[in-house]
Amino acid sequence: MRLCYAEESVSDETFLTGNSLARDARLDNLPPMSKSQEIRGSVKERLLGKCVSWLCRIWGFTYRLKVNDLAGVTDKQRDFPVVFVVWHNRLFASIPLWKKTCGHYPVVALMSASRDGTVLEAAVSSVGVEVARGSSSRRGAAALILLRKALRAKKDAYITPDGPRGPVYELQPGVLKLALAEKIPIVSIGMKMHSYWELKSWDKFRIPKPFSRIELNYDAPVSMDQPLNEEEFEALRLKIQEQMSKTN
Repeated sequence: MRLCYAEESVSDETFLTGNSLARDARLDNLPPMSKSQEIRGSVKERLLGKCVSWLCRIWGFTYRLKVNDLAGVTDKQRDFPVVFVVWHNRLFASIPLWKKTCGHYPVVALMSASRDGTVLEAAVSSVGVEVARGSSSRRGAAALILLRKALRAKKDAYITPDGPRGPVYELQPGVLKLALAEKIPIVSIGMKMHSYWELKSWDKFRIPKPFSRIELNYDAPVSMDQPLNEEEFEALRLKIQEQMSKTN
């Protein structure tokens, strides 16, 4: 799929999964999306999302939580944005845990343009999270514009780098491109669940059992303020991916 803005043809795949490191000047001059370009889900999908949100929060009150914050993101005096990355299969627990630990800081989450994305948008919007809709296969450029504007407004970005279709536990390069373009550090989130149900989905989606122990790790920030060649870029991608594997 290709998106056309201001007489320019922009590939979703190039922006969110490609390895090109150059800052694309076209993004700085693209107009905002019109109402006709917004994604509108069904009433059923939005109601389901609200129910999921309430279930996540009620469940969240029962978790026995231990927080390790090596990035300083839970500090209520924090005045700098970061790009959070968390595996897709941790989303159920991440909604109440983010609200409890970092809910004081504005954030924009990247959600897919699919029906599942509509459900998740309704779920996270209920806890004060803004949403940018798009993925590597659909509306990626539009989502990237919204995320870059959010970071410039000192809002965090919250991204599942192996979503929405996988491969599971593989960090796609688009999140690094975003952080490099805006010179914003990446903070990976680890979530060790000691008791959970695992669904038979592509990502082996995990739902912590009530009253289970969870170790929530905000890893040390990875600086993204220096230009990288392709070898350095790939080495850094693998480093962050490995760190996420260690703390999950």
